[in-house]
Amino acid sequence: MTSRIIDVAKSADSEIPPYELYFLDSKKSLDLLLKKALPNKKPDEECPSNLLDLANQLSKKCKGLPLALTVLGGVLLKKRGDDHEWERVLHTFDWYSDCKGCMDVLAMSYQDMPYYLKACFMYLAFFPEDYEISATDLIRRWIAEGFIPYKEAATKEKMAERYLDELFERSIIQVSRGSTYGLIKSFTVHDLLRDLAMHEARQQNFLTVFAQASDVDQSIREIRRASLQYHVQPQQKDPQFMEYLGPNIRSLLLFGLGYICYRNPDAQVL
Repeated sequence: MTSRIIDVAKSADSEIPPYELYFLDSKKSLDLLLKKALPNKKPDEECPSNLLDLANQLSKKCKGLPLALTVLGGVLLKKRGDDHEWERVLHTFDWYSDCKGCMDVLAMSYQDMPYYLKACFMYLAFFPEDYEISATDLIRRWIAEGFIPYKEAATKEKMAERYLDELFERSIIQVSRGSTYGLIKSFTVHDLLRDLAMHEARQQNFLTVFAQASDVDQSIREIRRASLQYHVQPQQKDPQFMEYLGPNIRSLLLFGLGYICYRNPDAQVL
């Protein structure tokens, strides 16, 4: 198990001290970035000099944080070794030395997505932290939401699979189970990337996540998508709390609810 909270790690086994992960040094940072940005290049091949200098500068900006390096490598992968594009990435965005710097890297990954992929990414905020998401279920939800366009050369399911593969290539999702044919069966989302999805979804009024019953009140009746991610104890039954979501709700996901009463006939629950 991994945790950023030291007390959680210590409580797992009081007799074995936790193994603390440290930031990568400059060489390992560069190696990880190039591995993600230039996956088709053999390890014994030298990186082109015009890219190596830029890669060194970019890897230093990540301050040895593997997540930031991996996500940034996914962004550079889409630039196909174009040194002008790599330089634009280096100089266009603001970088910081603290945790916010990592979030800026993650936000850059979102900003670099094509428009059709952004809605699919924000939709990941529907699911709770560390939740293993079924690729089949998610694809069905994307299609039901209208995120997947019709193409004569491919079904909507195939198009959605391509979108999911692209999120994987950008290091947005972490595959948990895959098929022998290379298809993604289930995956998880790192909590920092999930936080980013929630932030963007909230900013664009795309989706609202409720962590506890008290979050639901009369002020959120205009939302169209909602995710309830809290547990309702039997003694806390409230048959009216679902009505607070209002008549405009069209997509609703429920997680960990011991009791639910739904009274809005005009809404759809996907």
